[in-house]
Amino acid sequence: MLDLGLPGGTRLRTVTRLLRRALRHYEIAATFGPCMHVMRSCRPVLDTGAGVNIVRTSVLPANWTAYAEELTTLPRIRDANSNRLVTKYAIHLYVDTEGVRLFDSFLVSDNLSVPCILGTESIEQNIEAILPRLRKIVW
Repeated sequence: MLDLGLPGGTRLRTVTRLLRRALRHYEIAATFGPCMHVMRSCRPVLDTGAGVNIVRTSVLPANWTAYAEELTTLPRIRDANSNRLVTKYAIHLYVDTEGVRLFDSFLVSDNLSVPCILGTESIEQNIEAILPRLRKIVW
């Protein structure tokens, strides 16, 4: 069993390598898709300053609208530069990161600067610890 000196340190954990670190943002390697047959490689950003999960349409497969649902009320979301992100759809996606598989809801936006953002909601539910010095994420 792996013990990283964290609370509950005898629990079996899966560790993912950080690819790049920026201020409050952590880039990882993952595959995304609405079903296991249509997975695409992507480098999502773990953003501790973002609340919700957002994905860019270019990351999704060509028929992504078949899996998405149109939002009745449009959320008011802004990026780090205070530019409004237009999100008209929501989609549930599988996220596979080196042995850890998640199924979570994402808002869909055309004008996102990164391929995908895993926000605070997803980080709090799924990630045990982010260890920047060790360049690891404990799931």
